[in-house]
Amino acid sequence: MPPDQPETTDAPALLRRGHAGCRVLLAEDNPVNRLVAEELLRSVGLVVESAGDGALALEMARSRPYALILMDLQMPVIGGLDAARAIRARSGPQIPIIAMTADDSPCDRAACLAAGMNDHVAKPVNPSELFATLLRWLAPSASDRDQLRA
Repeated sequence: MPPDQPETTDAPALLRRGHAGCRVLLAEDNPVNRLVAEELLRSVGLVVESAGDGALALEMARSRPYALILMDLQMPVIGGLDAARAIRARSGPQIPIIAMTADDSPCDRAACLAAGMNDHVAKPVNPSELFATLLRWLAPSASDRDQLRA
């Protein structure tokens, strides 16, 4: 269950104030989608590291801590569901994994949750929805935040 979401109409400002400098992993194989997502995330002060396929995302998630992972489902080498399962098997539930995919049916959402993902953001990405979801899940303590900063 996600932490309580603050009531806000200014999610970008809250993200910049509370989470600027936090490192997130973006797993997205489509170059245009990756560029758009990177710009949105950087606009609120997050440090973005990107992986263009599921295998690279898995390797990166194993090599260093992230405050959050945004994971596309349809990726080459290893799909997002399998990558999420592998991350959960190794790291447990500590890191939030958010599906960011065009697959938006209730069945797809259920598959994401069953694979160990925490939440789901539909593409094309609505910035307000993305920022609200980030606020729900980016909630490390001050000591965690220091470790997760780039």
